[in-house]
Amino acid sequence: MTTGITASHSGRIVLTDLLVFALVYITPALSHVLPVPLYVLDPMRLFFLTGMVLAGSRWNSYLLALSIPLFSSLVTGHPSFWKGTLISFELAANFYLFVQLMHIRRLPVPVVIAGSIIISKILYYGAKHLYLQTGLIQGELISTPVHLQVLTVLIVTTVISFIFRKKITEQYGQ
Repeated sequence: MTTGITASHSGRIVLTDLLVFALVYITPALSHVLPVPLYVLDPMRLFFLTGMVLAGSRWNSYLLALSIPLFSSLVTGHPSFWKGTLISFELAANFYLFVQLMHIRRLPVPVVIAGSIIISKILYYGAKHLYLQTGLIQGELISTPVHLQVLTVLIVTTVISFIFRKKITEQYGQ
């Protein structure tokens, strides 16, 4: 990946970001129409990873990680602001870990994706514990059943790996 950004690359980044934010915006409406609660499918992570790969920009990936949950909080009221900061932290950690794991040459792309998600979830729950202890948020430490989270990691890993494996390898190495 180069550090310079061409006009066409900038256009792709802007279009990708607009698509991601449009999806974040309509997700609550879709949640009311569909029989499956969409939060179980971890839509913010799916949108983030898709935006990360399509835009192909490290700085934009961090920008998406930090802004998607906060945008959703401001526009749709969900998640709450403090929960949004937790999710932003988790997505930024997910990207950082993804990039670091991609530098380990023998790891297949699905292992990198799943590993970065799992480690970022562990960091998320550590931070969530602190938020619960300080009273910034209320509720339980683990509100989504673990088996659904494992299933979601498998689905997200499979979808992103299958659709974007070649693009990921081109942009981030291996």
